[in-house]
Amino acid sequence: MADRMVCATDGTVAPFSTFQQDACLVLLGDPGAGKSYLFEAAARLEAARFLQVREFLALNPATIEPGSTLFIDALDEYRV
Repeated sequence: MADRMVCATDGTVAPFSTFQQDACLVLLGDPGAGKSYLFEAAARLEAARFLQVREFLALNPATIEPGSTLFIDALDEYRV
């Protein structure tokens, strides 16, 4: 995985992996910046689940293991 540099809200610039210990992480960026690629690669590395937001919203909560890591992509593409 290319551990891309990201900028935190406090202005800190560090590799994406630096923030993976945080309980929740929202990755914002321009279209084509590689957000999906980064999430997919991180999910494979951590043996975690990578889901599109539509898949996540359709999930039965009982199928999500407590404490598991989810990478949810395309939050900006879902309209309520």
